[in-house]
Amino acid sequence: MADSREAGFADDLRDFSFRNYGIEDWAGLVLLWVLGALVFTQFFSRYALNDSISWTEEVARYLLIILTFIGSAGAVRRGTHIRV
Repeated sequence: MADSREAGFADDLRDFSFRNYGIEDWAGLVLLWVLGALVFTQFFSRYALNDSISWTEEVARYLLIILTFIGSAGAVRRGTHIRV
């Protein structure tokens, strides 16, 4: 069987370093968790409480737009952005 370094498995953490991640990666991670919590709150209020919180949909939409731009900045920094 091939070594995990040769196969390029995603769970190979031997070369992990916090220095490999920029500020946009950490901001994107925080924003992703905030977006997840907001969508869960929206889901819970709509289906469990049967009373939707109206502002959560609009805020989630704007957070997703911001997350898209932050993610594209990180992809450009790493050179992994899609080229056509």
